Amino acid sequence: MKSRQSLAVLGLAALAVTLASCNGTADPEADAGPATAPPRVPAGDLSVLELTVGVCSTAEQLVAGADAGQLDLSTFPAVDCDSPHDVEVYHVHEMTDETFPGAGATTAVAEQECLAAFEPFVGMPYATSSLDFTYFMPTETTWDEAGDRDVVCMVLASEPREGSFQDSRL
Repeated sequence: MKSRQSLAVLGLAALAVTLASCNGTADPEADAGPATAPPRVPAGDLSVLELTVGVCSTAEQLVAGADAGQLDLSTFPAVDCDSPHDVEVYHVHEMTDETFPGAGATTAVAEQECLAAFEPFVGMPYATSSLDFTYFMPTETTWDEAGDRDVVCMVLASEPREGSFQDSRL
């Protein structure tokens, strides 16, 4: 993990573990990754079950809710990607295992999938990018009780920007 963003990523990673208990999407094509510009997603609270490529947010909003202990775990604070943001969903991967493969295996899949989808979305390799990534992933509870199979990969920037991170080459 890149040291310049480690604290921000750790904060979002801790939040991701918490939010993962409500994660999932029903979009069968979400795994394909973006072939064109991400769809425009309206601002406002979205169900975490609706997270798709092109949903933007700010780390400040995500972390503020968690810090205040008032984060509604069923919603994700989306902002218009044309407004300043530093978080953007760039890939959704649906796991196909019959049973929950375990936390370690799920983490390995999340890291592999998010890393593999990073360069095609951002337009440059992760190793040389100024951006980082984090992810939401299923837990054993959400896998069994909610049918959650989705790993949701999100670009994480140290500075907000207006517009999508797709092909940004940052």
